[in-house]
Amino acid sequence: MIPGQDLGMRLQAFLGWANNYAHMPYEKQQEMLWELGQIEIGLGTLVATNERVQKAIEPSVIELSSWLKQTQPNIHIPANLLTVVQTCRRQSRSIIDFFAQALLANSNNYLSRPSLLPEY
Repeated sequence: MIPGQDLGMRLQAFLGWANNYAHMPYEKQQEMLWELGQIEIGLGTLVATNERVQKAIEPSVIELSSWLKQTQPNIHIPANLLTVVQTCRRQSRSIIDFFAQALLANSNNYLSRPSLLPEY
């Protein structure tokens, strides 16, 4: 990566997913980025990006979790569901539409499941 160059929002979201949900080590992320787009990113940049992504979604996750505990004490929402909600918001996508598409695709083998990965 060129010093001073900033990563785009979609690439940051993808790296956050790769680290937190695919559990891909930073070295593998570097290798993948080079293989896919000849993008060279240092380890420090990957760590800083992941920390920014976590800090960005943490307040929303805590707020929603707190609200659920107060209003629906018997409901337990997994953290990955809350992350889907936050990712839809960051991509300016309708959360309802995303879940509706996911539910329809789950019940119909001919429909493709929606993806939160950025499109290039």
